[in-house]
Amino acid sequence: MREPWLAKSITATVPTSTVLLDITVEADTPEAAELTANAVADRMVKVVDTTAPKAANQPALKATVISRAVRPGAASGLGLPVLLVLGVLGGLAVGSLAVWALMARDRRVRHPQDLGVEPVGLLRAYRSGGPSTQGWKLSADPASLGEDFRGLRESLEGVWRDIPMAEGPRVLLVTSPSHHADDRTDVSVGLAQAFAETGSRVTLVDGDLRSQTLTALLGTAGQPGFTDVVKGTSSTRSVSRDTRLPGVRLLGAGTGVSNVGEALSSGSLDGLVDPESDVVIIDAPQCSNVSDATILSSVATDCLMVVPMGTVSADELAAVLDRWSAVARPPSMVVATKVAPADIL
Repeated sequence: MREPWLAKSITATVPTSTVLLDITVEADTPEAAELTANAVADRMVKVVDTTAPKAANQPALKATVISRAVRPGAASGLGLPVLLVLGVLGGLAVGSLAVWALMARDRRVRHPQDLGVEPVGLLRAYRSGGPSTQGWKLSADPASLGEDFRGLRESLEGVWRDIPMAEGPRVLLVTSPSHHADDRTDVSVGLAQAFAETGSRVTLVDGDLRSQTLTALLGTAGQPGFTDVVKGTSSTRSVSRDTRLPGVRLLGAGTGVSNVGEALSSGSLDGLVDPESDVVIIDAPQCSNVSDATILSSVATDCLMVVPMGTVSADELAAVLDRWSAVARPPSMVVATKVAPADIL
């Protein structure tokens, strides 16, 4: 009975211009390949001797084994180590191409020089712990970040010297281009501390009535505040509170309202600005698809757009700034956050 696998494992070829027959055998082991090749050659010699025609009692055709099969030292082919190396290199190549393709499609700004506008300040990458109320602790390097905020304060003071006001405090609205770009509260708190260091009287205003992050952070939730001032039932001076930040007061979100947009548009915002403050910083919502920041801009003398690196593209930022300048009163300055230290030094 013939074994079908045997026929598939044997290859016979005739080199050009010869009467030689090369027999090649593929087997699972070197021993099996050697034994099979020699057995096939020996069998072929016997078949030729018994079947070849004879003349004068001599075979007209004779087969002879001129070189017996020798056991191979290893399996043929590239070998497992080489295949593994090739597999790793191939995987790296495919992965690199995939990363390159994703980066080519990812147009988010990762360096301040690619913003398309000149930023008024650069702030280093924050640690993951979020905002802090205990001094310069917004990043893994508090001393460096403190210097960054002081540099931002000095830049703003330089802008304000060029555009003096007749009277009243400077009112800085802090917003961001989208909900993906959210360092607004961190920047509001850091700037408040930077201005208070110089002896300025600073009032923080929680203008994000939907999230109320600043109110929760500084511990005035549930107390009268922003909404009560807008409704005309309280004054900013009477409901603002001293905070743990030296020289900084907070006007919290206040008692809740059912419709934030309606409350902002129907109430009086003039009372939000404490005339006894030197600097008022309004922590406003993001401005891309919420009108709250635009409404609050009516009482601001300046606007600061907070743009963390890796969150928006230059085109998206330009579109947001164009829309903002069309509907809001003060033009927006840009501060870049989560900036790599190499882009600051």
